[in-house]
Amino acid sequence: MRGTLAGLFGLLLAFLWYYRANGEPAARLKAQLAGVHRFLMNKWVAVFSANFDRFVVDGLLARVSAIAMKAGGYAITRTQTGAVYAYACMFVVGVAGLAWWFTYPHPDLRRTDETADSVTWSAGTGLGYRYRWDFDSDGKWDTDWGTQSVVTHPYRGSQFDALVAVIEPPAMRNPTPQEVLLNRERTWEYVAEPGERARTLPLEGLIMTDGALPSVAYRNLVRVDGQLPAEHQPAAQEGTDGPPTTAIEVSIVDGQEGERRRVLWGPERHDVQVGENGAFSAMIGAHEWISASVFPEVEGEPGPRDRRFAIVTVGGRQVGDPIDLSDRRPEPRLLVRINGAGIADTDGVRDGMVALAPGASLDVGRTRLTVAVRVRSTVEVENVFGNLARSSEEATLRLSSGRTAQLGRNDRVENAP
Repeated sequence: MRGTLAGLFGLLLAFLWYYRANGEPAARLKAQLAGVHRFLMNKWVAVFSANFDRFVVDGLLARVSAIAMKAGGYAITRTQTGAVYAYACMFVVGVAGLAWWFTYPHPDLRRTDETADSVTWSAGTGLGYRYRWDFDSDGKWDTDWGTQSVVTHPYRGSQFDALVAVIEPPAMRNPTPQEVLLNRERTWEYVAEPGERARTLPLEGLIMTDGALPSVAYRNLVRVDGQLPAEHQPAAQEGTDGPPTTAIEVSIVDGQEGERRRVLWGPERHDVQVGENGAFSAMIGAHEWISASVFPEVEGEPGPRDRRFAIVTVGGRQVGDPIDLSDRRPEPRLLVRINGAGIADTDGVRDGMVALAPGASLDVGRTRLTVAVRVRSTVEVENVFGNLARSSEEATLRLSSGRTAQLGRNDRVENAP
């Protein structure tokens, strides 16, 4: 049908151009597209077109399609054996597949909408389906059995299992090629899993640096503020700005006395700046993972075994008094290692690293880094036959910094190696 219409259109065009208009429209088109006309009139173009039609269209496409149809027909006819037992076998297999499909539930969990602090989850529907939800996938069901297949859950007081570094380029005038590439991708997201190695940020050409590019990692951090005795305070170095620095090692111990005291974590080495009267600050956990078991939840008044202290050593010897950490817990942070790049160290601890809470932002060169969180939800579905099935799905939430204090932490994540 299409070929017939194309032929009729060609006849009509030829009648109008060459019979009614004496060929003038064709002459004008030839003059306007002289280069195209010369190209199409070359002999090699005609030879190429003929060979393409002969070998590709007729020889390859037509022949391959014919062979495929023949092979498909051959495969189908092999099933037509005329044997009743063969047909019965295929019938049983088909009925078994349908029975499996209809007797087992299909959760098919997916997210249909998300805001700054909530996600709408949708599960599959079926005959007599009932649902129960674990919105943070911590192994504890957050709802009883119900019939709601679509739920919206606010994550203001729930748990997350990973941090997400989201790099967004700002609006730029006359962007460089690197900036255009970054803008074309719109955002670059890196999911920082608990305790894994730091990953370098892809910011070539977008940030000034004296060495390597900055990197990010998910760490559980505890801030330690202490004071070094006078005999262990470093002397100020001539020709340098800022307070002097010294190397210390920090360990976490319990509150027992003498030989009964247990070292629960560390030691971890830090280069700290020492201010007036020997004051220093360190963000421990930057190099060695601090698990939740180091700071257990205690009901009532904590005993010596439940209290936590930081021990500071210099040259293998303890200096100063133990620092009480009983009122602190490891905080999940996205740790940005500056590595000599042009990034302001804004967390109050001058150690070449910036600890960012979920929802916080940081200017990184000509881009902006925002810390989002990844949440994981699980639904379990029961159908009318009593069969169960589960499905899990993840979502990334870009929280405002004012809401992050309400976020909990996933115990499974806190104990990551």
